[in-house]
Amino acid sequence: MREPDSSTDTPYVPIACSDYDIYEIAIMRRQQLRLTIKGNDSLQVTPVSLRIEQGAEYLEYTINKTLQRVRLDQIERAQIIE
Repeated sequence: MREPDSSTDTPYVPIACSDYDIYEIAIMRRQQLRLTIKGNDSLQVTPVSLRIEQGAEYLEYTINKTLQRVRLDQIERAQIIE
């Protein structure tokens, strides 16, 4: 599983519950998301699950049939694609 290039050497900063809700809804409804990740362009992804690992929360998603993940505090913006 690959992660986009983003700084994960910094301590994890918990995200707002309202942001977490967006990810959960998109996963349950199998809706695509447009993610803007710090230091990267926007990505259109299909969210798969949320995971906690070593005290940090991650969104697992597929893009081009490849499973990847990003630490939630590295996402600048998430938008459900209708």
